[in-house]
Amino acid sequence: GLKPGGECRDAVRVALRAGYRLVDTAASYANEEDVAQGIRAACLKREDVFLVTKLAPADHGDIDDVREALEASLRRLDTSYIDLYLIQTPKGGSVLDTWDAMLQLRSAGLARAVGVSNFGPQLLAALVAEGREAPEVAQAEVHFAGQQRPFATQCSRAGIAVMAAAPLAGGRLFGARTELGGLAARKGRTEAEVALRWALQRGFVVTPRSKDPKRIEANAPFGFWLTPRDMADVEALDRGFASSTSAAKAMQMPWEAAIEELSEVSDDGADEGKGGQRRRRRRKRKGKGKGKGQGKGAGA
Repeated sequence: GLKPGGECRDAVRVALRAGYRLVDTAASYANEEDVAQGIRAACLKREDVFLVTKLAPADHGDIDDVREALEASLRRLDTSYIDLYLIQTPKGGSVLDTWDAMLQLRSAGLARAVGVSNFGPQLLAALVAEGREAPEVAQAEVHFAGQQRPFATQCSRAGIAVMAAAPLAGGRLFGARTELGGLAARKGRTEAEVALRWALQRGFVVTPRSKDPKRIEANAPFGFWLTPRDMADVEALDRGFASSTSAAKAMQMPWEAAIEELSEVSDDGADEGKGGQRRRRRRKRKGKGKGKGQGKGAGA
């Protein structure tokens, strides 16, 4: 996430004025108040912005735990509802109880849609196998150099929308003599535009991130199209690259570890959030964590 303070506030304002309408944040980024200020500075109505935030690992638990966390995010974001509320990572444990709580909060109208972030294909499949409703959205690092094909396939099978975090691979693979650069040159476009256009044509929701106003405005891959040959050329660039090792590890987390209740969880740097927060979990509750008495979550 962008650093708390003016950097985040200004980036949100510039992005919204440039035509962006989705803002992706998280409690662990410690910048939700700055996001709210950026939205106000852009002079947009709340209903004109699709707002995404995430539940921090330390707030996993039952409905009381998750509601308290969501209501705190709502206060910081100065809104009565979230368009999309995500479990940021399975690392917080108690995934079944937490997911049941997310569904209840959606039914209560505090979130209009719910999903998960950094859940690998095996975690998504296991969640549904437990009789739970599938997430509406699954966010993960997906880009031209790390295309996450098993993850994308699992999402397609389950009817889950893919939100591609870090769709530019953190910008770490640009500026060199790469195949992507060659394709961009032939198209008369930047590498970032081609990377984003590929993801959009794959049907992914993209969330590019930048604090530079010029780059924010340039990261709008419209006015051109990638041909089937172009798409095949980009797909050949997949090399399993991950700009976030923390997120990559979370996606490989075993199911039994994800549903276990943990006595202590840190939010510090949660999957590159870098919010700097660190909190202890609430008391450990007997018989909780694996969600064994829960049925399929309610949903609209």
